[in-house]
Formats: sequence, structure tokens, C-alpha cells
Amino acid sequence: MNDIVFFILGLLFAIPLGVTANLYTPKFQRWIAVKSNKRAEKQRKNIEKAYLQIKEFHTDRTKLREYLLGVIIKTTLIGAIIGILAGILYAVPQILTVTVPEQYLTETIKVTGPEEKTEVYNEDTDELVESVTQTETLTSIPKRSVYQYLIPITSSLAQVLAIIGAIFILNISMGGIRTLNQVNNFKEYEVSILKIIK
Repeated sequence: MNDIVFFILGLLFAIPLGVTANLYTPKFQRWIAVKSNKRAEKQRKNIEKAYLQIKEFHTDRTKLREYLLGVIIKTTLIGAIIGILAGILYAVPQILTVTVPEQYLTETIKVTGPEEKTEVYNEDTDELVESVTQTETLTSIPKRSVYQYLIPITSSLAQVLAIIGAIFILNISMGGIRTLNQVNNFKEYEVSILKIIK
């Protein structure tokens, strides 16, 4: 019985969905085509802009040197900033463990030793009486606080920051190297780009 009901419901939903899909498919295809054409035109303009810049660097080597000097300054600046921030993240927990009073890092607890049973002679009753004694000592243990989590968290953040900085530096440097190679091999570069642009 349930199979028949589901079959009928499937037919009732499938037919309108199929008709709707067939009606909107051409509109959707036109929308994708327009979007693809716009994206292709934008990419062609970006390639043409990059080509004109490489051509300018090829004809005027002073501008190429200025560009490469800018790449060097950017990578140095990023490296310095990342180094400072990572150093601060590594230093914070060490500074806190030196400057924070010990009472915030440890707590003193009372530890009770095992019971010791001994027999003691009681002169008043002329009997042996069992005596139970326990020793108590004070000891310091680390407190469960934010400080115990601070070192691994800040160390991990410093490492992630260093990796992100290295990726930025690598990305900028690779752009400079790519530009320099395109300028040095300008004839081959120009031939390949003119095929794309035209």
C-alpha cells in the first residue's frame, strides 16, 4: 500500500519539476554564458594590463629595478612584522610565569598519610588500647588556571603566524621572480601573450 502512495506522490512532484526545469534551462544557460563571457573579458583585460607592464619593464630597466626594490622592501617588512609578533607570542607566557606571584600558579593542600595502628598500654585500666594516628603534610601543586594553557596556545599561534608570514613572503617573491623572468625572456613571453590577447 505504501509503495503505491509513494509512487503516486513521486509522479505528482516529478511532472511539475520536470516541466519547470525544461522551461528554465534556456534562461539558466544564457545566464551562465553571459557570466562566462564577462569573466573571460575581465581575464583578457588583466592579461593585457600585465603584458603592458612587462613591456614597459623591458624597455625601461629603471622601472624594473624600482619594482624589484619594492618587492624586496615588502618582503623585508612582512618578515620583520611577523618576527616581532611571533616573538611577542613566544615571550608572553615566559614573562607571565616570572611576574605572576606564585600563589596564582600553585596552591597548598593538606595531604593526609595512611592510618597507623599501634597498641598503647593504659595504666588506669591496666589494658592494652589500640591507638590510631595519621600524619598530615602540606604540599604545593600547580593550580588549574589559564597559565597552564597559555604556553601551548601562544606557541601554536606564533607558529601559525610564522607560516602565514612565510606564505605571504613566498607569494610576493614569486611574483617578483616571475616578472623578472618574463622581462628577461620577453620575446617568448610576448609571442605567447599576443596569442591570448588577439
